Amino acid sequence: LQEASVVEVIFAGSVRRPRLDPALFDAQTAQIVPRLLAAMQSGDDATLREVIAIFEDFDLTVKGVADIAPALIPQAGILVGQPSLQDQADAARAAMIVNALGTVDVGQGAVVVKGLCLAVEALPGTDAMLAHIAALKGPLNEARAGLIYKAPKPTQDLRIDLPTIGIQTVIHAANAGLAGIAFEAGGVILLELEAVLAEAKKLGLFVWARAA
Repeated sequence: LQEASVVEVIFAGSVRRPRLDPALFDAQTAQIVPRLLAAMQSGDDATLREVIAIFEDFDLTVKGVADIAPALIPQAGILVGQPSLQDQADAARAAMIVNALGTVDVGQGAVVVKGLCLAVEALPGTDAMLAHIAALKGPLNEARAGLIYKAPKPTQDLRIDLPTIGIQTVIHAANAGLAGIAFEAGGVILLELEAVLAEAKKLGLFVWARAA
C-alpha cells in the first residue's frame, strides 16, 4: 500500500479468522504475528483493534463507513411499518442483552419475543440465529411477534466490523415469524436501503433505527 502511495484504507466485507501458518510469513510479517495471536485470545473486537493499530503503525489512516458512505448508516427513525408498544419493550430488552454480550465480546444481535430472549448471536452469525428461531416458532405456536435487534459492541471501534442488515436479514426474520427488525441508530450498516424497506413492507415487518 505504501509503495502505491495509499494513505487511507477502509475495511469492507466479511472476514473469517485465519489459520496463521508461520511458513507463509516473510520476516516483516513474522514480527507482527505475536501481536495478532495475543489479540486473538481476547476475542474479535480485540483482534480488529490490533489490526487497525498495525495499519496505523505504517502511517495508514483507517476510515470507517460513516466517513466514506454515511448514507449506509441510518439515523434514528422508523423506516417502515410501526412497532407496537410490546415491540418497543422487546427492543429495549434486546438492547440491554446485546450490550451485555458486547462487554464480553460475544455478539452483536439478539432475538426477543414478548420479553423473552429466544436467541443471541454468537460465532455462527445472524443467519444461523434466525434459522434457529424459525425452527422454534412451530413449537412456540406464536403469531408474528418479537424482533431481532442488532447493535455494535459498547466499546467497539466503529471504523470496522459494524453489524449489517440486508435483504436476507429481512427474509430470514420473516421466516422466523418475527414482527420486525430494530437496530441501534448510527451504529449499523443497512445495505440496499430501498430494496430492504420494500421487502420488509411486502412481508409485513417494521424496520426501526432505534436511538441508543
